[in-house]
Amino acid sequence: MNSKAGIFVVILIVVALAAYDPNNPPTGPAPETITHNIETSLHGTSRGMQYWYDHPDGFGAVSGVPYSAASCGSCHVSNCRDCHGDEGPRAISTCTKCHARQELEMNELGLTDVHFESGMVCADCHTPSEVHGDGSVYANMVEAAPIRKDCADCHTELPDNTAHQIHSATVHCASCHVETMVTCYNCHFESLLNDKEKRSYGPFSGFTILANSTVDDKVRPVTYQSVTYGDHTFVAFGPYHGHSVMRKGHDCTFCHSSARMDELNQTGKIKMTEWHADAGTLTHTVGMIPFVPDKFEFQFMTYDAETKTWKPTTTVTEKTQFLYIEPLTTEQLQKLGYEGE
Repeated sequence: MNSKAGIFVVILIVVALAAYDPNNPPTGPAPETITHNIETSLHGTSRGMQYWYDHPDGFGAVSGVPYSAASCGSCHVSNCRDCHGDEGPRAISTCTKCHARQELEMNELGLTDVHFESGMVCADCHTPSEVHGDGSVYANMVEAAPIRKDCADCHTELPDNTAHQIHSATVHCASCHVETMVTCYNCHFESLLNDKEKRSYGPFSGFTILANSTVDDKVRPVTYQSVTYGDHTFVAFGPYHGHSVMRKGHDCTFCHSSARMDELNQTGKIKMTEWHADAGTLTHTVGMIPFVPDKFEFQFMTYDAETKTWKPTTTVTEKTQFLYIEPLTTEQLQKLGYEGE
């Protein structure tokens, strides 16, 4: 190659790099491996939702409605455009179209996250193997852990402080550094079946439920989904990494002087939600909540389609489901201030 030709090639490369936008790479046919893997990915099969629904402890056993008739599986992806459409491959809005909890965190509740604030997008943590699949079929997101990133993958060295010295081996980073969990409380299953509409009483935040993970033997935050169907009441808990990560974690008193622990000591239970008849509103408890599901009390609601209002029904939970997590032990509870045996 002569010198002029070499200079011309260099100029072409510089121009190409200058025009390349990493947040919106060039569009075109997806590589064959991606289109093949998407069929077996969790996005393609929606097995994650079905695993929980059809599990012996799942809501399917309560409702008697087959998963295929519950409209839950309608969110699966069949091709690239189902997600991306005309948006850039790395656009956050691509993900929040379906991931309602992240939409709730970011846009409805206005929660902030240090990663988003620094200019990162979903794809910076959720790798192509996780999003598009790696060719393997996984039952749910927990079982797909080998292709997911965790905090320590990037944060290889923790700041040397007392909290990290005490807790880093037994408590996951998210337990302290995620500001809050979120939930869309009390899904009305009839609305999903009859109207194909996801209707819940409303979103709640400001709480952090902590449980033992059976995956890595660490204390992790969890969230839950509550559902009513006729006279049936159901609550499912599972591990959850909220997208409200704080640079500085909660202080010691968040866990070790929890009002919820005081409530448990004084009443023997924790009111997760409570109906206030005078105001006609339902409120959710806040702060650190130890995962003791047999002590939780929920005020369930039902939706009156004629008046388009919510009304309180029962505080009895017919079935509680939790997978990949276990309640805190008595020893752990006592470290948090529990006075019982």
